[in-house]
Amino acid sequence: MKRSVGLIVICLFLMLGIPVVAQDATPAAPPESFEIAPGVTADSVVFVDEQENPSLYRLSFEPGVSYPVEPGPNLELVFMEAGSLTMQLDAPVTLGQLGDTSSAGESIAADTDFTLTAGQYFVLQPGVSGEVRNDGQETATVSIAGIGVQGMATPAATPAG
Repeated sequence: MKRSVGLIVICLFLMLGIPVVAQDATPAAPPESFEIAPGVTADSVVFVDEQENPSLYRLSFEPGVSYPVEPGPNLELVFMEAGSLTMQLDAPVTLGQLGDTSSAGESIAADTDFTLTAGQYFVLQPGVSGEVRNDGQETATVSIAGIGVQGMATPAATPAG
């Protein structure tokens, strides 16, 4: 009965010339590119339904920029696309080189400056913080793929030792 009353009301609106507007159920798309800090641009590539942050995104750092790495809840694969970045993280990481399948990578101790160059990558554990700097003369671009760990608290990063 309620369904037929709703249909009758819509028909009356249409016959009387009153516009019927449907509400879009799709949420607004996040911006494709936006500045997250002076000299740091983010390009969102992939968002997963019901997640606030992108699962795949690209960050571009202008020359001379310094940017803090805030601890987050995701496990992230960080791949250097172009340029180079100087980084210092409060947890150890292992740098890999794209295409190198014969080595275990280069181990970097916590709280140590290291340079990430094009073709290198590492895994960033949840809860890690630090700093990223572009000490070079060209824009540095890094792609980051995050895996959300559902239902778990953000673990604190612990240095090796």
